Amino acid sequence: MSPRSAIIVFCLLLSSALLTGFGSYQLTAHNVQLDLNQALQEALAQQQGKQIVATDTIRDFRNCISISELKDQACLSFNMTDDEHVDVSWSVKRNVATIFALSNQKYSLGLTAVAVLWALFSARYFRKREALMLAQHFVTIGNLRFDPEQRRFLSGTKEVKFTPMQLQLMEMFFAEDNHSLNQSDICQALWPKKDDANESLYTLIRRLKAVIHESTDLDIEAERGRGYRLIKMKN
Repeated sequence: MSPRSAIIVFCLLLSSALLTGFGSYQLTAHNVQLDLNQALQEALAQQQGKQIVATDTIRDFRNCISISELKDQACLSFNMTDDEHVDVSWSVKRNVATIFALSNQKYSLGLTAVAVLWALFSARYFRKREALMLAQHFVTIGNLRFDPEQRRFLSGTKEVKFTPMQLQLMEMFFAEDNHSLNQSDICQALWPKKDDANESLYTLIRRLKAVIHESTDLDIEAERGRGYRLIKMKN
């Protein structure tokens, strides 16, 4: 699964939820309009031959409403025209909120929940995949990781700074399966033109140990008569 496909699925689920919710809202709004129009017609029919009185008309109007939740929310407005004719119209308190509450949003909420769960699943999946890729990409000893592509060492999220020669020696340690190096191999790699580089190696090791002690849980152990080994310090 690619990030793009995960996003597409999430967008499809979310858009389906929105369209389903909007469709339910529109259907409910249509049913509310039909019900209130019919209730108003019946209330006015009951007022035929009588003088329209606001309280009586409102009472009859609400009694004719079939959607019980609208009885307390529906209102009537009375307007006198120029020819002294009374126009009566209805309205609904908190119109949008009332219609939304009456609409069936069960499927919309279900799809929204699925979209949220999909987003959480996808985020967790890609975090695990990224961690696995990093684990395969980096070489790790203790809490120190080596990125061979960028030639840098990381302790946690912080980069450990080495001098060029220290960096080369650390790369040599990480390249070996047992992280052990022969003294003569180190000298040949770092000081190929120097006949006796033992003193230079001793100084390099001493300074390198100070750097890794400060930033990592590693140590460089001397192997008598052989060379040096990079190890994790014991607690």
